[in-house]
Amino acid sequence: MLILAIDTSCFRGGVGLFEENLPIFYLPFPEERKHVVYLPILIQRVLEESKRELKDIDLIAVALGPGSFTGLRVGISVGKVMAYSLSKPIKGVPSLDALASNFTGLRVIPTVRVRKRQYIGAMFKGGIPPSKLTNEVVKDLSDFRQEDVLVVDESWSNYNFLMLKGIVVMAKFLFDKEGSDDPLKISPLYLRGGQPC
Repeated sequence: MLILAIDTSCFRGGVGLFEENLPIFYLPFPEERKHVVYLPILIQRVLEESKRELKDIDLIAVALGPGSFTGLRVGISVGKVMAYSLSKPIKGVPSLDALASNFTGLRVIPTVRVRKRQYIGAMFKGGIPPSKLTNEVVKDLSDFRQEDVLVVDESWSNYNFLMLKGIVVMAKFLFDKEGSDDPLKISPLYLRGGQPC
């Protein structure tokens, strides 16, 4: 199954093409918070570098957030339009779940930056699917540090890849279990007060 992964939940994010869970080619956004400018270009480049075409995609996987307000809307909208216009299935994946799925059996706090110095995170037991142990909270990154808990944040050199890989793994898991999402009904995950984070 050829899966196109789109992550615009992070300030940077990226696009990747995967065969099942194996990466074929992926690219991070070259600048923070420029999703609307670069997303179509990155999709095209990832397909070209992979020697694939849009028609070859079997599943579109998009990050639902929480994350960047505008970024989420851009990524989800592009994914919805592609799914609808190409008659391809689509699956939305919560961003924190995607990150946590990379750490089977570990207690992990995946985080996504939501403001200049604030991050959203929650504790999970990693796996596919991950088990959520706490609710999401927004705070300074240093406040997430705990003994015997792995904190995953954007300072990791492979953060964007881990996010994309997690989106793919979780999208495939959810697609096999539930089928496609309705492209007209996918929307960003919001926090209290109606604000996506």
